[in-house]
Amino acid sequence: MNINYIRKCILKNINYPKIFFIFFTIVLYPHTLYALDIFPFTTSNQSPLIRIYGLPSPGNAIVTPVGKIDFQMALDLANNYIDDTAGRERIVLDGEGYQMKMVAIYGIAKGVECGIEIPYIVQTGGLLDGFIESYHSTFGFPQGGRDQAPKGRLLFQYQRNGIDRLKIDTSNSGFGDLRLTSAFQLYQSLNEGATALALRTSLKLPTGDSGQLHGSGSTDLAV
Repeated sequence: MNINYIRKCILKNINYPKIFFIFFTIVLYPHTLYALDIFPFTTSNQSPLIRIYGLPSPGNAIVTPVGKIDFQMALDLANNYIDDTAGRERIVLDGEGYQMKMVAIYGIAKGVECGIEIPYIVQTGGLLDGFIESYHSTFGFPQGGRDQAPKGRLLFQYQRNGIDRLKIDTSNSGFGDLRLTSAFQLYQSLNEGATALALRTSLKLPTGDSGQLHGSGSTDLAV
């Protein structure tokens, strides 16, 4: 796959006049816009060695109403690079990860909901390596050795005493660890300037392939 060719095609087909028109329309006519409820992003740490555990993500403070079903889909993209040595240990995390999360939530009673999250994980070489290096160079940010590494490489490796304890160097994909969720509405005010508080819990089951870093191989509980 020629990344430079794809990048040129994308830039060539961008309709800049239309983008500028939409931008200035929003700026000049703000009274036509309506306020939107803002909720936290359903994301968490996307390091390949951390996202496999049952870390909770921020959730809505308002629980799904009884009898209602909410469907959600989220996509996280993370470009990772680290190459570090300490004593007899060495770790290299160089690659790109995509996690698509499909979520279904049902209000089972007043102030109580339950749900299920199914992640699908893709790990590949860093398609954004060149863009990120250019960005760092343009604004004078340190590269941290990224510019010395092979472009488009996938290598997740951990060594101890020169022996590989983990090594992934080929692209892969698969379903991650399934997660069961629940939430309880502790407080909700419907007055102007409404406030709400919810307690959320999750149970992650070891359904993903831990050898490919699609799962942790353990059961995790989060509150």
